[in-house]
Amino acid sequence: NNVISFAELDRLHMIEEMLVRFYNSRHFKATIEHLTQKTYQGDAFQCFADLAKSWRENNYHLRQHSKEAEYRFLLKFAEHCCPKEHLLIQELLKLDYLSSFPTGRLPYALESFNPEDYSDRLYRFLKDDQFMTLHFPQLAHVSPRQRRRRIHLEWLKLDIAQGNYLPSAVPTFFLYDSSRKELEYIYQPDL
Repeated sequence: NNVISFAELDRLHMIEEMLVRFYNSRHFKATIEHLTQKTYQGDAFQCFADLAKSWRENNYHLRQHSKEAEYRFLLKFAEHCCPKEHLLIQELLKLDYLSSFPTGRLPYALESFNPEDYSDRLYRFLKDDQFMTLHFPQLAHVSPRQRRRRIHLEWLKLDIAQGNYLPSAVPTFFLYDSSRKELEYIYQPDL
């Protein structure tokens, strides 16, 4: 029509798709907040417009995508749009993924910094009644095995309180509800 061209309408539709996929889904809270507030200095429209442009340029709009593919897309987007923040955004994506999907496994594109003796370290924490009472009082009365069902431990190079990248990974505990469907709490030792 006279008011808006097809190309402009299509662009707005792609921006809307990015909003639905990355903002409304609430699976990328920390990452999108960082991109819109820090990287794009509060210009959320431009952030989503750039996401839409990248989505189209890479032909993502032509096929269906798993959640893991969406995380890979955002990581790749960060590599190109803000290479200096790429490592921080990778850590934010890990935080978002483990907050949204309590599988305990990260998508292969998101590098894990868990030490080789990760399981042993986790069980030492889970068996430490004093640690559990102090940081996870709701699990103090259950066995280490039952605690394991609700807690995931991931080493992140991210200060979750400040949203800053760290030079070395620190243990970060994710506590899920008893059905392992919802995140209840994240604990990171004082840095």
